Amino acid sequence: LALVKLVACFVAHAKPGVYTRRALFLGAWMLLVHQVFRLTDKIPAFDGMIVIGRGSVLHDFVLDFLEPIGFAFLLSGLFLTGVEIFREREKIRIQLEKLKSYLDAEAEIRSLEAKLRCVFDAVNDYVLTLSPSGKIIGINRTAKGITMEQALGKRVFDFMTEGEAHRIRSVMTRVCETQTPVNYEMIGDGDNHMPTMYSCRMGPVMKDGKVESLVVVATDITEKRTVQELLA
Repeated sequence: LALVKLVACFVAHAKPGVYTRRALFLGAWMLLVHQVFRLTDKIPAFDGMIVIGRGSVLHDFVLDFLEPIGFAFLLSGLFLTGVEIFREREKIRIQLEKLKSYLDAEAEIRSLEAKLRCVFDAVNDYVLTLSPSGKIIGINRTAKGITMEQALGKRVFDFMTEGEAHRIRSVMTRVCETQTPVNYEMIGDGDNHMPTMYSCRMGPVMKDGKVESLVVVATDITEKRTVQELLA
């Protein structure tokens, strides 16, 4: 009964994932105790030294039942080992599937970005991504005389007059507050920093209900406006 209580207490306090080690340990311990009893039972010199005397109930129990019980624990431990291996394989399989899905999604996003880049590079319009404060985060191309390095990270207001900058700030504020696109015209730097008339459309890019950035599509309408003025 004491042995049963010991085993029950030993297993009851085991945490998930520890049952295997405890079952193997108990099985090995029981087989070791059984072998010690068998060895000492055959040596007369141990008669007065054995704590559990020959012929006692516990002595007979150890010799008759401890070995099969120990084997049962060992087999249980091996079975639990197989179960844990299967579970770990299943976890690894699920993680690999998640990783594959993530890599596929990332590859699809990169492919989409490459396609969008081709579209942006092919259009004659200027496509800018601005921060809500007006900093240029991205641009598909620049006018002659202005490099990408000179444009990226700079304020869009640096490429227009102070009066135009004040007006565009008002447009940006309106877009951020209303969260709706706005059409407008403006004069800014063109090829070789020449004043150029642009027809623009500014729209918000939303994230978590807030304006994360602004996208501006600007079309050079200088020639069109010049012809209109000549015909007027």
